[in-house]
Amino acid sequence: MLNRIKRFSKTVFELVNYDFCPLLNKYVYWLKQPIGWVVAAILFSLLVGLFIGPQGYVMALAFFALLVLGLVWPWLSMKGIRCRVSIPDDQMKENESGEVVLSVRNYWPIPVFGLIVKGDFLQRYDANEELIAFSLKRVPALSNTEFPVSITPRRRGILPAGEVQMSNGFPFGLMDVSKPVLDIESATVWPQCKSLQGNPPAEGNLFNLVGSLTDRSGNDGETIGVRCYREGDRLRNIHWAQTVRSQNLMVRERQTPASTVATILLDLTPNHHSGSGVDSSFEWAIRLAASICFQLHQTNSSVRIVCVGLQVGATDCVANHRGIDGVMDFLASLPTLETQKELPAHEVARSYKSWSRSTQTFFVCTSGSTLTKFTDSSIASIVLELSGFEADEPTIKEQEETLRPGSDSRQKETFHITAPRLAPNQLESAWRRSFGHATR
Repeated sequence: MLNRIKRFSKTVFELVNYDFCPLLNKYVYWLKQPIGWVVAAILFSLLVGLFIGPQGYVMALAFFALLVLGLVWPWLSMKGIRCRVSIPDDQMKENESGEVVLSVRNYWPIPVFGLIVKGDFLQRYDANEELIAFSLKRVPALSNTEFPVSITPRRRGILPAGEVQMSNGFPFGLMDVSKPVLDIESATVWPQCKSLQGNPPAEGNLFNLVGSLTDRSGNDGETIGVRCYREGDRLRNIHWAQTVRSQNLMVRERQTPASTVATILLDLTPNHHSGSGVDSSFEWAIRLAASICFQLHQTNSSVRIVCVGLQVGATDCVANHRGIDGVMDFLASLPTLETQKELPAHEVARSYKSWSRSTQTFFVCTSGSTLTKFTDSSIASIVLELSGFEADEPTIKEQEETLRPGSDSRQKETFHITAPRLAPNQLESAWRRSFGHATR
């Protein structure tokens, strides 16, 4: 019985919303706007005055006055309004709340009501959704008023993205009068990062005062051997027991701090990815690369990100020589999957072969990437399964197989990401199993 009611209601809804005369739409669509109904009311009032009595002319005059007031008032109020958009924080992160300050200057001696500021503040999951609008309701007369607005960006990029407009339709909403906001401060929204535990062992030759301890000659850490005294050695490093035994001055060889040189290879070729919006494999590949880069930077490693599949002439490489901010800004400014153009296969292969390998290399790619055949066992791969990003939700079986601890069915240095919602926990779990034993 319930199914019959649902089917009947669905049929009625489709019947009511069916367009029986699509050829007449261009003639009657103007009636969907409030101004169209006011114009229609004026015409019918004139007909009433012409064929019935003078009361129709009075109604037509009233409707005409309402039309003029509804068009002129918003236009005049917008002439005396200036708006400025400022963002206190220069850097923000996905899914973390921030603040935008709208400073509105009213030059009129009367308050302005119903002001709306509309723009893309990266709060939409999909770029095709409607813009976010902030209603300011009332701006006092002859004032400069600040309206702090709390926002939570859902996408990476430059905030605000595109043009910001302010509009007003008060008092009757017959027509919205808009004009662009020219004074705008921008901020960078960084990709979402997952906090990781542990770091790869320092296998490079880059020495660092605060890096991980390695078994190379130095003055820190544990003793790794004994050798003969050399001029310049510290007296406190003398091994007295071995000195007495050998009748020669012997000193301890101790560890030294060192950091590794790491490269994160990021495959951004459009036809290697699937999904759409913020949950596409394209966006999650950038988030995973940002998480790894942030963790390596915290352990004082020299990190470089190389992007494969970007357009010829675009900046495709960045390092953390001047801090992590430049790297995160670079990731935030990367194109989206919808705006990224496909490259020929030979161009992708050429850009892949052009990068130089480091002691630690992490390859972030998808299961549909054709570049995996160029990799070898020395590269740690983070593979995003395309089938999981095409579906809306992972199955329970997928969750159990992915998060089962101690599963060695795949190589140790290959991390598999099966679905958007599981990606942070899967990366954290795989990273902890592979590098959690290393000390900082």
